[in-house]
Amino acid sequence: MNKINNNESVCTSKDFAQNVIDSIGDPIIVIDPSNYKLLLANKAMSDQVKGIDLITGSMTCYQATHRRDTPCNPPDDPCPLKKVIATRSTVRVVHVHFDDENNESIIDVVATPVLDKSGNVVQVIESFHDITHIMREKIALQKSEKMFKTLFNNTGDAILMHDMEGHFIEVNQVACAQLGYTRDELLKISPIDLNSPEYSKVVPDRIRKIRDDGHGIFETALVRKDGSTVPIELSSRMIEYAGEPTILSIARDITERKRTEEILKQYTEDLKDSNELKELFIDIMRHDVLNPAGIVKGYTEVLLNMEDNEKKIQVLQKIMDNTERLINMIETAAKFAKLESIEELEFEKMDIAVIFKEVIENFRPQIEDKQITLEFKTKGTYPANVNTAIEEVFANLLSNAIKYGPQEGKIIIDMIDADDNWKVTVTDFGGGISDEDKTLLFERFKRVGKGSVKGTGLGLAIVKRIIELHDGSVGVEDNPAGAGCVFWVTVGKA
Repeated sequence: MNKINNNESVCTSKDFAQNVIDSIGDPIIVIDPSNYKLLLANKAMSDQVKGIDLITGSMTCYQATHRRDTPCNPPDDPCPLKKVIATRSTVRVVHVHFDDENNESIIDVVATPVLDKSGNVVQVIESFHDITHIMREKIALQKSEKMFKTLFNNTGDAILMHDMEGHFIEVNQVACAQLGYTRDELLKISPIDLNSPEYSKVVPDRIRKIRDDGHGIFETALVRKDGSTVPIELSSRMIEYAGEPTILSIARDITERKRTEEILKQYTEDLKDSNELKELFIDIMRHDVLNPAGIVKGYTEVLLNMEDNEKKIQVLQKIMDNTERLINMIETAAKFAKLESIEELEFEKMDIAVIFKEVIENFRPQIEDKQITLEFKTKGTYPANVNTAIEEVFANLLSNAIKYGPQEGKIIIDMIDADDNWKVTVTDFGGGISDEDKTLLFERFKRVGKGSVKGTGLGLAIVKRIIELHDGSVGVEDNPAGAGCVFWVTVGKA
């Protein structure tokens, strides 16, 4: 409001003035500066403050706006009236007002003096604009900005923000410490210059990708102030900052990860060399050991056919048995070593019932020799995704059931529907296996309850490895029908 130099015009045109200020939406009061009492109040003010008595002039400005009995006390509690009297000019202050229910409001107060002809302040006109919502938003924004800065500067990773033209607009303290620059120095460097030469040329393409996709994760190397480089994983995202599209990047130091990758790479190379050496050893063993063993077996068979002396025949038979055992051990060990070096198998759809029937026929002489009753309880087809190596699994399970089962014993083979798998079970009625030994059965070179039965201790380890390559399971349980065990494996349905 402009200064009003004619006090009499206000007094003589009171009704007109009342009509004018009543039309204004913000509360307005006219105050007598000598005693703080209200001379005039518009409708907006009267609606806010119940019981304003302008006839007797008994209500003061501090009673109307602050609900208290004493004036404001500068400097902690600024009084616009006192400022106007002191300066004889319009002043603006932010005040806290209270309503009849003691609710707090933040008010923007504009106080304008009314001067007489001598320039003395005879009245003060105050208008009030409620800025509570604005101030609370401002305070909330300040708190949010403070929290952002706290998180921004205290996170464990470097954070860099740049605009779409490639100019840094903010960096955190971790970035400064990590790269050896001050904040002001970093803000003068472009992302292209900060990246090492092999990565700087792809920075524009990466900015376009982040702009188009909204985010991106990249590996790069940033150049420190001392010229050294640090490997970094950048996780970047588009955000809006100060009303402008901005790229925020979290730069994680991956020095340790790179070092670990190099160690693993070297380990892989060493392992590859080791596997190649192992395969070479297996080939040598199969060729240079298996061939002589085969020759020994062949000559022993010839001598057995030629010999009539019973004692010599017994000696030759022992040579034959142990030679066959040696050959079997070499072949089994080579087979297991080969399986250990394989990471995956090729599968095809096959009927595992048909495969098991073929295995049974291969073992028919042994079954008949021990007069074993064999029940094959399958009906229909059992399509599964398997490798031909599954035949080795079935052969091993059936062979064990025959070897460890009693004369004139019984073997039951079943294939059970187990959701997405077929569960193949081989039940024998032999001597059984203790719970302690069950945990060792599928480990290499572990044999339990073997008695007089010869073996390499690798058969069930081979079974386990083949089933693992089929993403299946193996196990052994007690035979619920009595003595003996139930060996089982699972393979996926086709």
